[in-house]
Amino acid sequence: MARDRQQFLSRSWPSRTARLNEPRLLRPPQFDLKHLNRVLLSGDINPAVLAINGEITAPGEQDHIAFTLRQPTRVVFDSLTNRSDISWQLDGPSGQISHQSFSSSGSVNPGTNPPIDLAAGDYSLTVDGTMDATGSYAFRLLDLSSATSIEPGTPMSGQLSPGTETDAYKFDVVEGERFFFEVESNNNADGITWCLLDPSGNQVFQSGFVGSASEYPPALIYSGTYTLLIEGAISASGTVDYSVNVQPTQEVLFHTIAPGAVLPEQALDFRATFSEALDPNYLSSSNVVLVNTVTGAQVAVNSLSYDNTTRQLHVLFPVLNEGAYQLSLLNAGFRDLAGNRLNGGADFAVSFGVDASDKGIPNAIGE
Repeated sequence: MARDRQQFLSRSWPSRTARLNEPRLLRPPQFDLKHLNRVLLSGDINPAVLAINGEITAPGEQDHIAFTLRQPTRVVFDSLTNRSDISWQLDGPSGQISHQSFSSSGSVNPGTNPPIDLAAGDYSLTVDGTMDATGSYAFRLLDLSSATSIEPGTPMSGQLSPGTETDAYKFDVVEGERFFFEVESNNNADGITWCLLDPSGNQVFQSGFVGSASEYPPALIYSGTYTLLIEGAISASGTVDYSVNVQPTQEVLFHTIAPGAVLPEQALDFRATFSEALDPNYLSSSNVVLVNTVTGAQVAVNSLSYDNTTRQLHVLFPVLNEGAYQLSLLNAGFRDLAGNRLNGGADFAVSFGVDASDKGIPNAIGE
């Protein structure tokens, strides 16, 4: 084992150094470590992780970690230490890249701790105590390209261990697809967040990961790999078990009634095209509801059909009298072949008016 260690570890002794813990011999494949004091390298849910445990034992000490990236890599700095008086600085070929305290970099934040796109080359990461602060620290540098792959529609479970860490998952998206993100359990732990990044590393959403929290962002506009981060609270202790489900949802891509439209008195011919094929076993005219919102009267469906080839629903109603209307597709009757409901469990609705003179109805009719 000692022989293996010498293959990638060397010791350097700058004028001010710190003592680091004994190494475990697992090296992230994207990283070549060049000059380390005594460094802990460990693997977990994300195999391409640079994990460091260290301690500044005397005022004025610094830890210097140099590494080489063999290819462009998007990374996230994941602090495991709640210390505002210990900071880290990353420098690369172009100079200083980021400088943060450990307490402010426990989760991804577009303003203060965004994902970092690093080109191939040599880098140096320095850990220093503010105003000669001392103490232990720990962090991980996550390579997001090596996040754990998940299959949307299949619930998945994980554990934050320690509770301060970030777990990274990835899945592929085709432009226009939409997903419902649901927390199924999380030990009722406080302070956890989750964050979705698009293929360019831009944030789609970030919110509290509590209770039965859910997120239903608009249809995703880029094809490529998206990254979901489950981020522990920087003040957490112990471990946190969690379970989440990323559910693809079939969407109404096109329909024949514009929101707020004013239609003449005539039979209503409604058509809607879905992003995914529907399970015909759930389709029923009782799940297409047309209501006169002034009188409260419901208009019965004359006929309903569905074409699986074009994924188009066709519903005919009788002649509508003047008034204000809302047409709803109840999610219980609109499911894809995997059983996922329309809009992630939300009903689809569009409001419109009917005017006998076809001169228009006040704007209050619109959605």
